[in-house]
Amino acid sequence: MQRHMFHVAQASSRKVMNTAWLNALETPVEVFTTLRLADNVLKERYRPDLIGWLRYSLDYTNGVGFSTKETVNILMKAPHKRDTDFGLLFLSLKRTH
Repeated sequence: MQRHMFHVAQASSRKVMNTAWLNALETPVEVFTTLRLADNVLKERYRPDLIGWLRYSLDYTNGVGFSTKETVNILMKAPHKRDTDFGLLFLSLKRTH
């Protein structure tokens, strides 16, 4: 249900989910798993979820403490063919947001 609320939700619902996860002290790793991003991080359809997760990681970092390196390490563990896939992903995110 959490994944559904986050995936199809408006920005306000995503904020509610972020707040709930922060209050429950859900780590970015746990939220990454909940959103099923591990196998889908490079797929266009999951781009809004990835952006939301990156925002959550930042909120978690500001509140609890989580380094940018830890965030990148989570992404790098996701299946990918080349490390440059993530460079291209970040470039596309920068262009669209």
